[in-house]
Amino acid sequence: MGPLFFEPQPLAMRWIKRLMGVFIAVFVCAKLVTVWFGTHWFINLLSLTPANLTDGRLWHYVTYGFLHEDFLHIFCNLWLFYILCKFLLTYELRLKHLLALFFAGIISGGLFWSLLNLQHPNHSLIGASAGVSTLFTYFCLLYPEKTISVFLFFIFPLQIKTIWCFFLFFGYDLINCLLYETQGISYIAHSAHLGGILVGFLAFKYIKYREANPPKLSRNTQYRVHIESENVISDVPFGILKKLQNEGLDSLSIEERKWLERYRKL
Repeated sequence: MGPLFFEPQPLAMRWIKRLMGVFIAVFVCAKLVTVWFGTHWFINLLSLTPANLTDGRLWHYVTYGFLHEDFLHIFCNLWLFYILCKFLLTYELRLKHLLALFFAGIISGGLFWSLLNLQHPNHSLIGASAGVSTLFTYFCLLYPEKTISVFLFFIFPLQIKTIWCFFLFFGYDLINCLLYETQGISYIAHSAHLGGILVGFLAFKYIKYREANPPKLSRNTQYRVHIESENVISDVPFGILKKLQNEGLDSLSIEERKWLERYRKL
């Protein structure tokens, strides 16, 4: 996480846009099949039900994320997904790490929802909200003091710190999950959001643990820097590498070793 040379934005975002295209294509196909043939077989093929946890159809814990209820549902998910991806790919994550985090959130959200809805076998789950919740949680916890703009009632602009956005989001889902979803009277899968939030929280704690406890450096460790273009985010690592080359590993301070470990490519 946080490599010296990030994924080139055009390449990384091209893959993100392709993934978004898949989401849109699945949404359109599901609607066309439902309208033209009057059947929900396509939706049933991909959606998640509590029975999937016991009958071995585990692929539904990924495929349900590609389905959406209506235009507003897919628009909100993909809009937030795109914004979070663009920021995290620029400053924090490689493309493969971001996608792993996103789909881990979808799987975790599906598991949480299944366990909570075992007594409601007729319920089904669709949507990528759990994966988006994971990325949103990770972003908010990494940048708690960052100020973002939200529109109250979709009209009034409001400046709010990301950490408060997270607390409001988490509190809203937790309360609604306990009061309504457990009773089977909620149309929103708050438990799936909570499953995604858990993955984002664990990913954040893992990053903080790695920063506080960097692996011990070996004298035989090899370091290499790949210089491509303007993708350099800071000149600090270059000074550390020069010091390492001229004075050796023992000359580095604890903070410099943390920097070096963070930007290492084995």
